[in-house]
Amino acid sequence: MRPNRMVLAALACVTVLQSVAANCQDGVVTPSDISANPDKFDGKHVRVRGYVVITSHSRNIFDSKQGSKDSRGVCLGLYGSKSFVVPARKKMEIVSGTYRKVLCGPNDVCLYWCSASGIEVDH
Repeated sequence: MRPNRMVLAALACVTVLQSVAANCQDGVVTPSDISANPDKFDGKHVRVRGYVVITSHSRNIFDSKQGSKDSRGVCLGLYGSKSFVVPARKKMEIVSGTYRKVLCGPNDVCLYWCSASGIEVDH
């Protein structure tokens, strides 16, 4: 590798590490962070930044607006009181609550969630 390319590669690595460190410092994670290591977060209080979709047929948080349109995208269900689910909205926000690896059990009927895992929202 040429010296210039090595410097660029090193700068790219530093930039990525700074981004990860900033994310960890403020204690905010993404749905992908949780999905990559669900056992680490199970039963723990989390702050999750993502694209929240609260409609008459959806109570979910995605990594991004684009991710909300991908049926194979990472998504967590959101369980909250009526004050959380009203009004309907679609926007980036930070949600805090307890992550449950199994929020919707195998014998439960869970409407509006994209996943069996999710967050019991503080409210």
